[in-house]
Amino acid sequence: MNVDAEHPEPESLEDDTLVRHKRFAEVLDGKRSMDWSDWAMVIDESKCLTPDGRRVALWAADTLRQTLKDNFFQRVADWLTHMRAIDPDLAPDSHPVFSLGLWPANDVPWVYANLIRLAAHLQLFNLNLPHNKFRRVRETLHQNLDPINWVSALLQLEVAGFGLRAAWDILFEPPARGNNVDAYVREGAEGSLLLSPFIVATAPSRMAVGCTNFRLPEQCCAGEC
Repeated sequence: MNVDAEHPEPESLEDDTLVRHKRFAEVLDGKRSMDWSDWAMVIDESKCLTPDGRRVALWAADTLRQTLKDNFFQRVADWLTHMRAIDPDLAPDSHPVFSLGLWPANDVPWVYANLIRLAAHLQLFNLNLPHNKFRRVRETLHQNLDPINWVSALLQLEVAGFGLRAAWDILFEPPARGNNVDAYVREGAEGSLLLSPFIVATAPSRMAVGCTNFRLPEQCCAGEC
């Protein structure tokens, strides 16, 4: 939590709770921009987490902060201002980071399961950046605030996570004869290209996913493509 002259260090747990709520009220009133401590505020007061669970959820929120950077919410606010000039009906919580399936403001167990799984994927794929090309997906999450691209990156992580659990080799966004490809997964000599889901920005939205089995060239199997 940020501490300054206006928001001094609290002296008790009750004081800490009051400070958090005061700061969040300032966000709601438009007096200051949201930061990561505001986004994760509910975790400290969660009714469905044990103390150990709160520590893990706070770790997960901090992993997102490290990936998306401290200025992420200011950038989201700027993006929303720009987009609402085009579409005045756009809701203030339109970005997926405010989804009730991810944001701890929705204090239910499955939200924390989603948050912790996302953070675990970010952490684990970060460990093997030179080989798995995960940097491209990470940059999409950090730089491209368009919800469609963000959701696509989250789907990449989810699908690659299944491969990770199966101990498959993962390569993100390999070249593939003109197709948009999310990931290449390999078990032994056999590999599969997972074609990128596309979301049609019309009502109703539609999604299609393709999967093609094939053998990659040896340089791609070696992580050189």
